[in-house]
Amino acid sequence: MSRFLEPEQRTLAWVRNQVGTGLRDARAFFSQRLFWGLIAMGVMVTALAGPYGTFEYLTLAERLVYWGVSILVPALVATTLSLIALRFSEAVGIPWIVSALLAGGLTVGPALGVVIVLEDVLAGPPGTTAPKSVSQLFPLVAGPVLGVTVIVNAILVRFQAGVRAGRPEGATPGFRQDAPDLARHGAAGPVQPPRLVSSRVDGALPLLLQRLPPELGRDLVCVQAQNHYLEVTTKQGKALVLMRLGDAERDLSVIDGLRVHRSWWVALGHVASYSRTEGGGASLTTSTGQVIPVARNQREDLIAALARLRSAAE
Repeated sequence: MSRFLEPEQRTLAWVRNQVGTGLRDARAFFSQRLFWGLIAMGVMVTALAGPYGTFEYLTLAERLVYWGVSILVPALVATTLSLIALRFSEAVGIPWIVSALLAGGLTVGPALGVVIVLEDVLAGPPGTTAPKSVSQLFPLVAGPVLGVTVIVNAILVRFQAGVRAGRPEGATPGFRQDAPDLARHGAAGPVQPPRLVSSRVDGALPLLLQRLPPELGRDLVCVQAQNHYLEVTTKQGKALVLMRLGDAERDLSVIDGLRVHRSWWVALGHVASYSRTEGGGASLTTSTGQVIPVARNQREDLIAALARLRSAAE
């Protein structure tokens, strides 16, 4: 039987959810060719330039190894920590610069350890000026790591802000026509907020909405399966509820919504845009900025449902 978690359990489940979501974001980010292209370019430039004296005491092959490992490991660590930290900062309202500095600070340790090992393995001949001590290496590592992490976080924040807008700057709110399918089905145009289309016999709200904290309101946006829990998103925030998505889908049958993916249910009135993605996939963006994948076998149903909702509103 579904129920709310105890406060301590809810906190732990919320933390696990934020970390898990950040890790999924990182995996998706690492699957982008642009990320690896930038890493490769950075390694080539530093290997050829040989900064910090590496040009004098390392061969080109050694510099490729030195800078390849020195750049790749911190990049993986910093990006993963940044995406996790951004999840927490958005959830609790902490400025992104704080989470960026935290992620960068946590990355300095692993980055410094990598450089120390590389300095020992690829040590120059006696008499070279290569830095060896931790006190010498620390400022050379900490400065670039913190600086690059802050820059990357600034880019991520601006990108996420653009996704949340769901439309070009200055455009009027409403459903954005991103794909030819939408025009063919007449789904472009404003979409109304989600509404109850029927009521329970006893007049009660769906059980899932009853179990939300009062401060989250009842303006449901989407529901995501998170292991044994559901992350329920409203216009006012998020909460975790112990419930199966299949049960929630049946419970929410009185709301204009659709199961668009095995892990996602979305209120149609909060669909801000629908578009095709690289590789033939499809996704939608909600009014709160969440990007939700749309399963292949649900695309036509989604387009038709959006067209029906728009026609009913006219």
